[in-house]
Formats: sequence, structure tokens, C-alpha cells
Amino acid sequence: MSAVTTVARAADPPPTLVFEPIERVVSNNKIQVFHGNAPAGGMWKSILLTKMATGDLRSCTAAMIGDDALLTAAHCVDINKLPALARVAIRLGPVEVMFKCQIDPSYAGFPGAYPRSPSDFAICTRVTTDANGKPLAPPPNAYRNLPREYLDLSAPVGAASVLLTGYGCVGMAVDLADETVEAGPFDEVFRVGRETLAPSTAGDERLVTVSQDAVEPALCKGDSGAPLLTGVNPRLKPECRAIIGVASQVAVENHQLVSRYAALSSPTFKALLADSGAKVRIAPSGHGTGGSCATT
Repeated sequence: MSAVTTVARAADPPPTLVFEPIERVVSNNKIQVFHGNAPAGGMWKSILLTKMATGDLRSCTAAMIGDDALLTAAHCVDINKLPALARVAIRLGPVEVMFKCQIDPSYAGFPGAYPRSPSDFAICTRVTTDANGKPLAPPPNAYRNLPREYLDLSAPVGAASVLLTGYGCVGMAVDLADETVEAGPFDEVFRVGRETLAPSTAGDERLVTVSQDAVEPALCKGDSGAPLLTGVNPRLKPECRAIIGVASQVAVENHQLVSRYAALSSPTFKALLADSGAKVRIAPSGHGTGGSCATT
């Protein structure tokens, strides 16, 4: 009997969830606008998109919110719910800029593979050292040149006007009577739509919009993580708008098509932001009003 030698092989590195700037994924003629003006070129360069093939997720959206921070949905990056996922990156040509993401502990307590809790948000910050503590090379200029969105941490008042965004399906078959939603088709389209906030049963933890008769703008499957913004004119630049929520879920509830967003005004998000140490852009009082920010 001959001896058998076993050679140990290094395990393949876990996959990386890769976001790319919108202009590298979606051409200008692939930006659809509902209830608003057509966006001017370059107005959405702060938005990052990714395609996914993990279970029920088709795609996710994120937004740059600081020099080294991005905002997305917790269910897009939760490594406890997605054990195959270990890293998050922004790809800029041949370079990948690595990030680590934080989610609130309360999110982990919700059941299911991709829970849509009111704390469905994640803050990801750039990794600056390797596993051995050695400093990584500075990110390229293409990364530094990405615009950053403002955050508005104040609670919206009443039926505030908002902009829905997302890179998911481009249509849904909705039966309000049977309370069913079937998503599709999917296409490489970034969508922007005007809506107004509706009352939420989750208080300041969640924001809600209702698509009247299922024909007004609503989130679509795959829009997870996309920013909900103030500033009702899609042509406005980032300095004229601010993120107030993160796209989480669309469902039929009480025979209405309801879109749900994790609210940035919640104490949970504010605590997560402080704990992350992320340096972000907070909208000052009066942000987005007057001058070049006037809507048309």
C-alpha cells in the first residue's frame, strides 16, 4: 500500500459585494423619472449600484455620505444573514476601495433571511489598513471626486414632499384586493419619483409613502438601500437635497401599495452614526432652499 500525502489548499477568499458609481452602470438615458423633471447630467454621481445573486436579493443601492462613508440597507450587507459575504467595496476601474459596515444590534434580532426592520440601515466606512495593520494605498482620485450627499437627521413634518430612488425592477403586477405583488421585469434602469410621506405606525423609526391605486411612484424589488431624499426636483444637485431615509421594503398593506424606509431621524440611526465614527455631511438649517436650489 502506497502512502498518501494530503496537501492543504488555501480556502478561496469570501466574495466581495462590489458597488460601482452609477455612471459606470447606467447611462443617462437609463434614468427614468416619475412626477418630476428629467435629471440633468451628473446629478446622481453620488449613487452607487450593485447587482447581487444572493438568495432573494437582485440588486442594492448605496449613497456616498462622507469622505469615507457610504449608506445602504442593513439587509444588503449583513454578514450574519449573508454568511457568504465578508467584504464590501467600491470598484473604480481596476481598483477596489474596501469598506467595513456597521448595523445596529437591534436589526440582528429580527427573524428571517433579509429582515426589513425599522433599523434596516448600514453605515460603511473605508478600510485604511490590511489584516496585518499595514496602511493601505490611498484611494484613487476617481474615488475622491465622487460627490457626497447630505444627511437630514430632523424628523420630517407632515406630508413632506420626497424623492424616491432605486435600481431595481421597472414594473410590478399589483393586486390590491388580494394584497399580492409580483415584481418584474428587471432592467438596468435607475428610477427617480416624487411622492409625499404618509403617516407611519412605527413613529420616528420608519418613513412611509403610499402609491395611490398602485400607479404613483413606489419602491420596486431590488431598490434596497436607495436614498429617500428631500428636494422634489430631480434636477437638483446634492447640495440642494438631503437623505432622510433608506429604502427597505415594498408591500401591499390594507389594500394599499406601501413603500417603507428606515428613518435617519430615529434615535437608533443617530446612535449608530455616532458609534461608527463616520465623518458625514449633515444638512444645516435651511438647507436646499432659495438661490440655485429653488425648485421648478
